[in-house]
Amino acid sequence: MKQWFCAIEGRRYGPVDEGALRQWITEGRVSADHLVWTEGMGDWVRAETVPGLFVAVPGGPPPLPTAMVLQPALAGTGGGRANSEITRDAHDALRGRWGLPIAFCLLLGLLESGGGVPFVGPIVALVLAGPFMFGSAVFFLTFIRRGKPEMGMLFAGFKNFGNALGAYMLRLIFVGLWSVAAALPGLIVAFAVAFGTGESEIALVLGAFLAAIPGYTAGIIAGLMYSQTFYLMAEDRTVDPLEALRKSKALMRGHKGKLFCLYLRFIGWSLLCILTLFIGLLWLVPYMAASFARFHEDLGAPAAGTGGPAAGAGDAPVTDSPTTFQRPSGSQ
Repeated sequence: MKQWFCAIEGRRYGPVDEGALRQWITEGRVSADHLVWTEGMGDWVRAETVPGLFVAVPGGPPPLPTAMVLQPALAGTGGGRANSEITRDAHDALRGRWGLPIAFCLLLGLLESGGGVPFVGPIVALVLAGPFMFGSAVFFLTFIRRGKPEMGMLFAGFKNFGNALGAYMLRLIFVGLWSVAAALPGLIVAFAVAFGTGESEIALVLGAFLAAIPGYTAGIIAGLMYSQTFYLMAEDRTVDPLEALRKSKALMRGHKGKLFCLYLRFIGWSLLCILTLFIGLLWLVPYMAASFARFHEDLGAPAAGTGGPAAGAGDAPVTDSPTTFQRPSGSQ
């Protein structure tokens, strides 16, 4: 009897026989847009494309559009891969595929700026930044996993608008609070100097110096701490904003310095873009986005109990023991 595997929100389940898979479909655990694989298939396919396998569940939710579907995650090293390898992997993924990421980033930049309309742009940037960051995470995770990214993925965040906006606003608030907390001691010292000496000008300069450095430093650290929020939400649509922020904080423990160094790797390229009148940004922005998505992938642990590649590699996933497989919850 054939043994089946399925991929839901970046996680693999199986092996199970066809009867168990059909039961999962009936219970709504496996939907038409989820990926499935069995021996003899060259690649993962959507469940609805397997003849006679998928039967719509009466009264069940409609399937997600293709632009909401992520390929299964790549196996990571727990953050052990060098930044040079991460950027090389991103460049290899882009080789021969630059067109769509460039177009995606151009459209994203245009929409985030509100089309350059005065006064409207900043409001649009504030309200829509979260959903667009969500959509960008979906696109570049799909891209780096060698899936089939689509321009429509830019709007995937609007299917989860409240959570995407909430995550963006909470991240701004948390980063701001970290910055203020770090700057507060310097401000207290400045007020003490002003009160004790009556030299308000000196206190102003001293306060700016003592507050700005720790404030900016804390803000950068907090930004790195919460950098994985939208990748995590893209992988699991059931995660709420606070949970995503907490998971990002835990995932980045011990890796913030590495991500900061990854950002530094692009400073030289950014300076070179100035010499090209910023035309070089057409290639640099997708390169950076793909690198950060690959960084996220590498933070994951090696696939436990599996020896196969991610979807799209063309080989079969392997599970060591039928007792180690996971069952998708009813919410999926």
